[in-house]
Amino acid sequence: MSESKKKIIIVGPSYPYRGGNSLFVTYLYNSLKDNFDVKIYNYKLLYPSILFPGKTQFDESKSVVFKAPNERIVNSINPFNWISSASKINKENADLVVFDWWHPFFSFCHFTISLLIKKKYKNKILFITENVVSHESHFIDRILTKIGLSNSSMFLALSGIVEKELENFAKGKPVFRSELPIYECYSVTKNFDQDKFKKELGINSGNNVLLFFGYVRKYKGLDLLIKAMPEIIRQKPNTTLGAAVARRPSEPALRGCLGRHQGPGHGLQGSGWEDPATPRRDQSDHHRFKG
Repeated sequence: MSESKKKIIIVGPSYPYRGGNSLFVTYLYNSLKDNFDVKIYNYKLLYPSILFPGKTQFDESKSVVFKAPNERIVNSINPFNWISSASKINKENADLVVFDWWHPFFSFCHFTISLLIKKKYKNKILFITENVVSHESHFIDRILTKIGLSNSSMFLALSGIVEKELENFAKGKPVFRSELPIYECYSVTKNFDQDKFKKELGINSGNNVLLFFGYVRKYKGLDLLIKAMPEIIRQKPNTTLGAAVARRPSEPALRGCLGRHQGPGHGLQGSGWEDPATPRRDQSDHHRFKG
């Protein structure tokens, strides 16, 4: 008789939520499901609408490209829900409980749930950290992060910088290292006509395309990429920088950078911005910088 699979509970966002963390949790599930009994405890409330900058937190794509079965259980702002969620996790008798951590907003939610399961899951609570402290953090974020991570038995850092930052929070607990995966859910179909698609976007078919895809924040480095384009154009003349962005840049420095570096002298031109709620499958290169 074969041994039963070990059980893993993942506490984190998944479909129908959109965004990088939802994608990562789904990827994690699909990577583990063949060798483990995996269950996702998804959020039934992730962010209150008043705190969310876009139009929707949900993936409204016409065709969902990547999803995993999950139970929408956790409410990020309801303490009574944290108690009931912890009770359900305790009843799972899992071999490992994984929390996906990326923002101090979830500090009290993760602290309470992990505290209430700590006795049951001694040395079996893992926090996966894409970020430790938010990229745009304030001093209060470090306090909240310290609280949120305090009941973890071990950590998995997804970059060298995060691994180093964890030294201030791990307090001697094991810190493992991995990397963010390369998602293969956006595979190109066999019948995909690249030249036709470039033409629809106003890009010469012979051009190489360098794509920035996602939210615009100063720490993302889009301004550095734009400033580097003249040198890239010099070395690779037939190059187009495309930006499929999910938010118009609000930082004055980044907006100024766009203004200064557009035009033939810099190899950049074009304008237009994606709506924050643009579905994942339907996002296209509405903001084009051409060489």
